[in-house]
Amino acid sequence: MVLGQPNTLGMALNQILPTVFPSRRNPVLATPVLHGAVVPMGAPVEELMRAAAFADGFLHIVVVML
Repeated sequence: MVLGQPNTLGMALNQILPTVFPSRRNPVLATPVLHGAVVPMGAPVEELMRAAAFADGFLHIVVVML
């Protein structure tokens, strides 16, 4: 992550699951789904947390293999 640049979902997924998400920009092997909707890899994690975090403070993202 670069200072001053927002951390995107693609960056986070690439760090956590690099074999499933080898690209930070394009869903190659799997796609992230949140509340039944496909989430763009370029979505800022901070904005996702504000809009879609559960009461436990976590984003529950489903990984759907392509």
